[in-house]
Amino acid sequence: MSLRVGLEVHVPLASEAKLFCPCPANDRAEPNRAICPTCTGQPGARPQGINRGALARALEVAHLLHLELEETATVQRKHYVYPDLPNNYQRTSTPLGLNGRFWEVGIREAHIEEDPGAYDLATGHVDLNRSGTPLVEIVTEPDLTSAEDVATWLRVLRLTLERAGVLRGGAELKADVNVSPEGGDRVEVKNVVGARNAAHAVTFEATRQRDLLDGGERIAMETRHFDEARQVTHPSRKKETVGDYRYMPDPDLRRLDVMAADPGAPDGEPVPHRLAALQEELDLELGEALALMEDASLEALFLALREATDDDRAVEIALVRLRGELDYRDATLSELEVDPALLLDLARAWHEAAITKQVFTRLLRRALDDEGDVAQALAKEREASQGLDLPSTCAQVLEENPDPVQDFLDGHRGAVNFLVGQVMKETRGRADAQEARETLLSLLEEER
Repeated sequence: MSLRVGLEVHVPLASEAKLFCPCPANDRAEPNRAICPTCTGQPGARPQGINRGALARALEVAHLLHLELEETATVQRKHYVYPDLPNNYQRTSTPLGLNGRFWEVGIREAHIEEDPGAYDLATGHVDLNRSGTPLVEIVTEPDLTSAEDVATWLRVLRLTLERAGVLRGGAELKADVNVSPEGGDRVEVKNVVGARNAAHAVTFEATRQRDLLDGGERIAMETRHFDEARQVTHPSRKKETVGDYRYMPDPDLRRLDVMAADPGAPDGEPVPHRLAALQEELDLELGEALALMEDASLEALFLALREATDDDRAVEIALVRLRGELDYRDATLSELEVDPALLLDLARAWHEAAITKQVFTRLLRRALDDEGDVAQALAKEREASQGLDLPSTCAQVLEENPDPVQDFLDGHRGAVNFLVGQVMKETRGRADAQEARETLLSLLEEER
């Protein structure tokens, strides 16, 4: 079954204040503290004009999506009833821009709107700190065709918004995911947080809808919610139409002059261009290039590694050794307090063969876990490696282990693995295992 997937992505904008009042746009405060009569919908309270800074950020988003800007826009009231919406309507603009494209996906439009509050379905608690904070909603065409495409597209979008400085710090993208079989009715999965969950929602819906079609049933247009804990969707209500929302212009707000508010496109190299350059220059997979750019400290270290060593070593350290250790700790390099100069010293020592890969890995783990004086340990390892006589050590191991030597000479070539292990034991792991193997094989051939 071929799929068509479209997204309605909600982008929390970098802004100190809410969209129509001066309350701080900080939903991490104590519940119901960052509020006023306007953002809690008190009778008689009116919006205090639009936040011009938030509008400018929204237009920067429009530029990043290559949208054609409208000359003006109108703030409308979108009516629906939910516990986190005291007004029983949400203020949302008509499109700021139309007909764009980003990362091979068509962008139908983008508009600015206020976020509702937060409603905890399990407890019934409502927190209105978030109510009124500025969002941009991005509506894509149904050009995505798989869960993997959805996850990658959202990751590239988030990285682009973050690098441009328009995404609220620490915020995650939230999306309504519209999934339909080719030519069939669409199902909307509401409020899916993050790229990984969006991919899981698409995977579940693809399977559910295929099973229905295989059983001779039709796909009903409906709204569903995503259960993050169980990675499934469940029915919520019949899908609303545009008419159900009873849109009307907000009589308390003036028409927006989009062109006058436009700050122009953000500076800097576009993320898609940078990703393509990394893939081409270093023969990286897209996932590797993304992982590198999503962690600012890791990317900065990678650039320094390229200068201090070479491209191959930089890729090996940043995207294999270091990234594997970070994934194990479920952390980014930006989250760990590690001196990048120390990591560079470790990299140089390995690159110069002053320490082995095994020693590098051991000291890297100590550095990441902040265990002891790693710089001092590195200095000792350098000193010890200078006095290492690998040929003599290998000859000694052969002399002390005649049975494995004879096994090798009798054709059991796997016996050399035991001998390599003995060399590593004698050198306390300071020898390079591959170099030890080659030295042993050379000496063994001489005994034939």
